[in-house]
Amino acid sequence: MAGDAVAKPNTAWQQMMQNLELIHDLMGGTGRMRHAGLKWLPREQAENWESWHARLHRSILYNGLSRTVHAMAGHALTGDLIFEGTDPRVVQLMQNCDGQGMSLRQLASQLLQLIIRDGGVHILIDQDENGGRPYVVVVEAAQMIAETRGTGLQGLEQVRIKETAHVQLNRFEQQKLQQIRVLEKGKFEIWQENEKHQWEVAKKGPMDIDDVPVISLRLGVPLQGWVRPPLMDLAWLNLAHWQSSSDQRHILHIARVPILFARAMGHHDAPIEIGPNRLIMADDPQAELKFIEHSGAAIEAGRQDLIDLEDKMAVMGLELLAPRQTHPTATGRAIDQAHDRAMLHAALDVLKDGLTRVMKLMAKWMDLPEDAVGQVALPTPPLAFDQKTQEAELLLRARQSGDLEKDDFLREIERRGILGRP
Repeated sequence: MAGDAVAKPNTAWQQMMQNLELIHDLMGGTGRMRHAGLKWLPREQAENWESWHARLHRSILYNGLSRTVHAMAGHALTGDLIFEGTDPRVVQLMQNCDGQGMSLRQLASQLLQLIIRDGGVHILIDQDENGGRPYVVVVEAAQMIAETRGTGLQGLEQVRIKETAHVQLNRFEQQKLQQIRVLEKGKFEIWQENEKHQWEVAKKGPMDIDDVPVISLRLGVPLQGWVRPPLMDLAWLNLAHWQSSSDQRHILHIARVPILFARAMGHHDAPIEIGPNRLIMADDPQAELKFIEHSGAAIEAGRQDLIDLEDKMAVMGLELLAPRQTHPTATGRAIDQAHDRAMLHAALDVLKDGLTRVMKLMAKWMDLPEDAVGQVALPTPPLAFDQKTQEAELLLRARQSGDLEKDDFLREIERRGILGRP
């Protein structure tokens, strides 16, 4: 592999990031959205840079996307995760998944959030150079810049993962260093940039396993290497709210400062001093001096637009709980694997399968038999699979059709324990 190509993402990654860039910027909060600048807050025609910059830094993000991701993941994993028929040695590994104290519950929570946020996540099983216990490394979707699969059931042939390494400069300072990890069957390479900004192999060696030790968890059937994030539509609504909120705060700033209007007062007149101990005089009987204030109609329209967007975001977040509709065609059914279940429940199934595959790979690395793995039992979410998902769907339909007011809608979903008020 040529050094100048090892860090080049493949086409699937580039297509995936067209969606994930917006999602990640929104999840980063107000600071990250401001840092993105023109990418998500365009400058209006004839708006000068100073005015746009002031408007940008008055904008505050209402983070409906982040609230939904954390609320859904937290609501789904409220009970204990239980090992069933698992070898004690595997249990001990999974109770300290990453070798640095991460519990199985913490791993499951992190994976579920990434599945809901990005549509999937990868898990790398690694081992120290001098051997020892295998451990888990969570690889986010954006880090997997390329993966190559063999034909049929051959599985992964090669993956390239973008990482950040921390190099200790002295007792007190560390330096961040970008590197590319290349994994192939039975071997690995670590590529780093040199002082000339050229990529070169900094480390390489064999692995004590004949597979590429990476497990991919995806929500749905991959399309060209990845899947569409389940909250993509919510992200676009959140962006619309960011832009509308920016306009609203800008017009409020203008409306709060009334404009002083003068008529029939010539340029030859002396400068006017405004204040409680000042007297303004004019000889022209048509002279007039007054404050002009905003009527407030546009402000009220902007306020209602923000309320409507927040309402839509709340409704769309609940769609993760509602059963999905069956597609009428065989092709549609193949694309929609979870057509008769809530999307969140499908994500839990993906998580459970992924944790089982992780344990199998760790057991294989330790030369344990496959029957030593058993499985992990995930808690059933309190939002339940049957009655409450049906209630959620009915409430969603009533709200979307306008038969249920927003306050009543939020009150009912909170009363039923379907979802807390955002």
